Formats: sequence, structure tokens, C-alpha cells
Amino acid sequence: MSVAGRIRYWRRLLSAYALPGNSQLTFWHDRPTAEPSIDVSSLGPYYMAFDSKADYAGPLDGSGVPQLDYHGAIGVQYNP
Repeated sequence: MSVAGRIRYWRRLLSAYALPGNSQLTFWHDRPTAEPSIDVSSLGPYYMAFDSKADYAGPLDGSGVPQLDYHGAIGVQYNP
């Protein structure tokens, strides 16, 4: 990896983990809530509700598929 690449990498890490504010990581961190329709005696919906994920404001592509903004050189990307 080039020196410039390493600097971009460390800058991205610091902005995501060490600096205050919204980073791409905020998408993954949510207050866990149980799915109210869960039945523990049988297979069914996922055990967590993820309501805030369903209300994701974007960025979205032209078809409405969610993307994440990784900032810097990486930018907006799909996160499969």
C-alpha cells in the first residue's frame, strides 16, 4: 500500500472510530428491541425489530436500494 493509501486508511479509521459525529458505523449501531410477534417455540421472524433500519433515509440508489457513505476516497457504496 502506498503512503497516500495508508494515510487515507488511517484518516478513515480515525473519523469512524475516534472523532465525534455521524460515521458509516452509526447505521449498524442501534438500540436493540425485540420483535413483538416473536414466538420462541417456533421458527419465525428475526428476533430483533430493526425499525430504524426500515426507516433508513439514505443514501439510496435509483431503485431505492440502501447504500452507505464511507466518506473520503471510498464514498457511497453498496454494503451487501
